[in-house]
Amino acid sequence: MIYAMRSTITRLTITEAMRAIISDMQVLPVAPVYNRRAAATPRIRRGFAASSGSSAAATEDTWRRSAIVAVRRSPRVKDDADYERITGLVNKVVASTVEDKAKTIYEIIKTRADDPTFRIRILNFIFDRGVSMPFFAQVLADLIAALCKRLPEMVEDLAIYCSVETFEAMFQEATITFPKRDDVSEVSYDDRVCAWNKQRELRRGFGLLALELFSRDLVSEDMIGGAISTATEDLEDNVRRPKDAVVIERVDQSITFIGELVKFLGVRAVKEKVERILAIPKTETPCLGMRSRFKLEDILRS
Repeated sequence: MIYAMRSTITRLTITEAMRAIISDMQVLPVAPVYNRRAAATPRIRRGFAASSGSSAAATEDTWRRSAIVAVRRSPRVKDDADYERITGLVNKVVASTVEDKAKTIYEIIKTRADDPTFRIRILNFIFDRGVSMPFFAQVLADLIAALCKRLPEMVEDLAIYCSVETFEAMFQEATITFPKRDDVSEVSYDDRVCAWNKQRELRRGFGLLALELFSRDLVSEDMIGGAISTATEDLEDNVRRPKDAVVIERVDQSITFIGELVKFLGVRAVKEKVERILAIPKTETPCLGMRSRFKLEDILRS
């Protein structure tokens, strides 16, 4: 009902005295501010070029993807001193110590050069931290950038990590809907709300970390464009499905993810597809709720 009122409510006129007060206020950002890139010719970077070339490169990508998913789903190995030392360094990293921590982490990884899975385990830990704790995304992206200078193979690893397919396999399990208080106990209700919020933040965190990596030239524009294309195609398919609380929640999470990417890339990246979705009659989009519809409209205005 609140969202429905947004387009019909009569707005009050602001007095000149109030305008003067507002103009004297200090404006502070409440979220990361990204400088949008101008359209440029896509650059070919090692790893991205290889993925569309030889069968050997395709095999390498397949190995990486399988290794990344396997590492994510495997229980943590607690008797690996090198791994534990690196996780401790990552947990303590701040902006002023990024280079020092990266150098130490590199030296440890270098001693395990014959085990490429170890490098993937380390990147998985850092990437997981950046996605699950987006307020550290900037510092952790700096750490990844510093490691990539020393470990070129990590750039190829990132090409796999920053794909929607890998995100779905690594983070997105069954979609959690906001619980109804009457359906669960008090304790279970609180747990479900926490799980619901965590899942929403993961998708947002993935978008933020991908943008931070993109701004450091660690992820190609084609890769980000591919993520947006996949997300919008899934969105257009999901909004048409029969009304279902799980699908409605998934639609809203996808729009949140697209919104984070648009903050950096600009609306041009999704304008045509978003307009096409909004043009679908409401009777044919039972899973596009008013909240999600307004989010899409806000994306077009951004």
